[in-house]
Amino acid sequence: MIALAGTIPFQIGDLKSNIEIVRRIPGGSSSVDALAIQAEWNGKTIRVLDPIFLMACKLESVATVSKEQRRDVVHLKILLPCVRAFLNEFLQQVEHGEIPARHWLGAANQMQKLTTDHRARKIAGQHRINWPEILPLTAIAKSQDKQIRRFQEQQLEQGYKKSKGISI
Repeated sequence: MIALAGTIPFQIGDLKSNIEIVRRIPGGSSSVDALAIQAEWNGKTIRVLDPIFLMACKLESVATVSKEQRRDVVHLKILLPCVRAFLNEFLQQVEHGEIPARHWLGAANQMQKLTTDHRARKIAGQHRINWPEILPLTAIAKSQDKQIRRFQEQQLEQGYKKSKGISI
């Protein structure tokens, strides 16, 4: 179960929400600090968990936590376009020479591993989730980086072909 430490209320226009501060997340490792991304928000520096880590945690929750009065599947589906946008922005940094391709490849391989195992295939079938949609396939196909192209040709296509019921 999630160990909630507190909340910070905020409002953007008419939308009111909360930022939840947690101590522990199902499926999360003990190295949460190492996985946090630093960002500026409202003139303050904040640290948030990267969407791939959140996806891993949500997959764990969907697979193991009682669904009664929970919205884990809805949250999992919300994370799909978030992770795709994150990977797309990350890939653009590779294309502009800001980071090495191996950093993006590590994230993409982690997503592929998360979404092609037996548990993820079962969740996809039960909740109509198309895992390959999580990857920025158009941007990957247009990449000028040979390591990224090799990832598409070898690992990506083979990884999803090996997973029954998943195609790209």
